[in-house]
Amino acid sequence: MFLISRIPSLIGGAIVGAVLFLALVDHGAVSQVRQAPPPQVQPGCITPQQLAEQWPTGFGRIKFGQHELDPSKIPFNQIHLMNIACGIVRGEGVDDFIAYSVKQEYGRVRVLAVYERAEHNLANLGLLVDPLKAYGQLNPEVLKVADLKLEDLTGDGRPEAVFTAGDPGCASWISVWGLRHGDYGNLITATGAGCLEITGSTMDGRKQIVFWFTPPEGGSGPDDDGPIRARVWPWAVYKWKGDEFRKVLEPALYSKLTDFVEKNRIMQKKLESDEILLLALGQAYELQGKHAQARAQYARAWDGADHAYRDSDFPADWNDQQRADLVLSKFYDSLEHMALLTEAYGRFAPQLRSAQGFADFAAAQARIENITQDGKAQVAKAEGNTITATVHLVVKKLTEDGETEKPYVATWQICRDNGGLISGAMKPL
Repeated sequence: MFLISRIPSLIGGAIVGAVLFLALVDHGAVSQVRQAPPPQVQPGCITPQQLAEQWPTGFGRIKFGQHELDPSKIPFNQIHLMNIACGIVRGEGVDDFIAYSVKQEYGRVRVLAVYERAEHNLANLGLLVDPLKAYGQLNPEVLKVADLKLEDLTGDGRPEAVFTAGDPGCASWISVWGLRHGDYGNLITATGAGCLEITGSTMDGRKQIVFWFTPPEGGSGPDDDGPIRARVWPWAVYKWKGDEFRKVLEPALYSKLTDFVEKNRIMQKKLESDEILLLALGQAYELQGKHAQARAQYARAWDGADHAYRDSDFPADWNDQQRADLVLSKFYDSLEHMALLTEAYGRFAPQLRSAQGFADFAAAQARIENITQDGKAQVAKAEGNTITATVHLVVKKLTEDGETEKPYVATWQICRDNGGLISGAMKPL
């Protein structure tokens, strides 16, 4: 369960803002001593000299948090140009998109603006990254290089402004702006635990944004010199659906992992001892609809360990409610991490394991991204050595059309003496 989004932390998007005003904070001596590279200017675009003549016509103030950026008060010689790209986006002549940065008291702010040639108007379009906000795994200091280009990602025949940043050869940040109802607006801003790639057109004529999970050298897991570094595990995929980019499931991409392992003798050897790789491979097969191959890999990952509690694990004065709370919370906590998937199954009582093998249990979780308890477990009844309890859940799944999130209720029978899960059923509300 929850393997799609949990794999990177164990075997090694947030959509948040806009592209045409990128703000990133640089901290420490590294950013101060690193010499700024010259701007990348595409042929036919406005030159730095021409831009200096327009500065700062039409600029508007940008507010974020308690701060406000007013580029009209910043001399041109105090900014650093990063990228300039240009093309016909609005159908009204060429527009130039300019990425630049300026140092403020709270850090270095990187900005992307647009110069509309027909109107002779130079303006900021919006915040790309709030410099006062944290973005999960993103560390602004790692965004060493940046690129800006115009490319049609939505399949409507009009290009969008696409900004990417990260390490050389491995962009980990993307932000896309395009026209909405005649005005520029942010279509997606996302970051991921790996290197992004904009793939070729899919069957519907639209391109995909794929984050391939790529852990650092020396990272833990089965991929130190193998499949993940070879960019074969799709950590996150974004695709234009209707009028927005959505995080989607693209089963065909998982064939890159299964094909890689099948053709790699070193990885075949690793399969003999690497539980995490077996689980990842099982999920990759399952998502492709190759159920027999998936179950074969899942079965190899099961270590047979029993993780049920003993009677002595419960304080003598604990009541049934306290026991049910502990057992179910630990079970669902285990499902949050791939490495603990076998532990979650190990909390099943022997009779439940006999009724459902680990391979079937693991395969049923392949499309589930996350599951959280909505409140504590509630004991319904207790008879003999059996406690019956219910728990409300919120289940997030990843599908080919996007993410879904629905409420469920699960009913469990629990052994009072050792906390083993005797039986369970989950249904949507």
